[in-house]
Amino acid sequence: MPSDGPQKRRFETTAAESTKSSTGRVILVTGTAGFVGYHCAKFFKKRGDGVLGLDNFNPYYPVGIKYDRAQDLEDSGVYTIKADLNDRSMLDHILQEYKVTHVLALAAQAGVRYATKDPASYVASNVAGFVQLLEACRFCDPQPRIVYASSSSVYGLNTVSPFSESHQVDKPASLYAATKKANEMIAHTYHHIYGLSMTGLRFFTVYGPWGRPDMFAFSATIKIHKGEALKIFQGPGGSELERDFTYIDDIVQGCVASVDRIPASTKETAHFKVYNLGNKDPVTVTYMIECLERAIGKKAIKNYVPMPPTGDVLKTSADVSLAEKELDYKPTTSLQDGINKFIAWYDAYYKDGLTKEMASYVFIRVPAMFDYRRLMAIFSIPKTVFVANRPLCCPPGPAEGKAGVSYKRLSGILDGRFDLSPVLDFGSLDRFMTSETPLAVAAAQRLLQRKGGVLEPLKSPYEYYARAALLQVRARRAAEEMIDLQPKKDADVW
Repeated sequence: MPSDGPQKRRFETTAAESTKSSTGRVILVTGTAGFVGYHCAKFFKKRGDGVLGLDNFNPYYPVGIKYDRAQDLEDSGVYTIKADLNDRSMLDHILQEYKVTHVLALAAQAGVRYATKDPASYVASNVAGFVQLLEACRFCDPQPRIVYASSSSVYGLNTVSPFSESHQVDKPASLYAATKKANEMIAHTYHHIYGLSMTGLRFFTVYGPWGRPDMFAFSATIKIHKGEALKIFQGPGGSELERDFTYIDDIVQGCVASVDRIPASTKETAHFKVYNLGNKDPVTVTYMIECLERAIGKKAIKNYVPMPPTGDVLKTSADVSLAEKELDYKPTTSLQDGINKFIAWYDAYYKDGLTKEMASYVFIRVPAMFDYRRLMAIFSIPKTVFVANRPLCCPPGPAEGKAGVSYKRLSGILDGRFDLSPVLDFGSLDRFMTSETPLAVAAAQRLLQRKGGVLEPLKSPYEYYARAALLQVRARRAAEEMIDLQPKKDADVW
């Protein structure tokens, strides 16, 4: 939390407005810039609950979509605080200052395979961060009720199908699964010792609008559009992988029911439950691809490969009878219907062809200091092209003098604190446009790629950047992210 001054006042004012409630519920949703957290927070706010979000915007997948989700939530009245679960003072302040009645704990380091590359991040977020959250909750008076995300991955090497909450879950197949099982055990401990009311939800392969780009439905859609081969894992003997793909609206239904039905924390004997939330209709990955092909109208290129030892399992299948009985949970969305809705959203989201790569090159106006490092983080910028000692995407004209940030000036602002190797510097527009700079020309041409082919030939990059900026650059998220930065005398501001 900002210590004092305008930033603190804005923080407190916005958070107070966000937590206004007509229902008596004030819900802290952790992971609001994430897929499930975004949808749940939006639902709660729409029905009148006070909702406050928290997210650290980690770059496990491109953070542009996270800032888009957070901005859409803010437009709906939900404020997302940029903070980490391990920031205990922040958690204490949020829970006590805004009288939080419920916590929907969805923040976590996601991904099964990535755990083999950065295991420490999973322990820091999923275990240490979860403990910090429960510690903060146990000292509240009254204590909030807590619904937290587990995962179907806890079933690990279990071979009995469908997976039931009564099955043993002591053979995880990945570190991610182990951390989610640890969440359930830690939750039980805090329930037993401190009387915290706890409900755990084991999600089964969620997909839908605003989904995660690293998950199969999203990543496969991108590759089908690009004409790239899909890598499809196979088990022993060429067996197909099966997943219980669950549409986001059905998952939200289960989360909302859990929040609404969880009894109060008592500081003594309290509620403790774990539920499966799935579609109860597992299908092969190949069938999922067929649904995508029908929705997109284009065939996929398939490349079947043996499943690597990175923690994936052959099949997931949810027994949701307990959730049906106690939460009135009823998944209703067929895979084809859900995929059709996802593709409709995907087409709208990228309707102007503004992919992550395009956003990397488009000029962004922000009302505060040009913080290149933060801009890099927001848009996952691979390169910034400078021509004639200023960003190529800065339009020529009268604004050039005050808006242009030169390569040399940028170096001075950063003062050696950031690696400038991703920056390409070209001496002139002519040089940029000639064959002497094929990399830059190719980069500019790639910006013009559309699903239906290529737009008119590139005449002047300035024309393209101006047009793209007018269409949609999602600059507002950058502005909101940087609004509290105080302009400095040695900074380029506009």
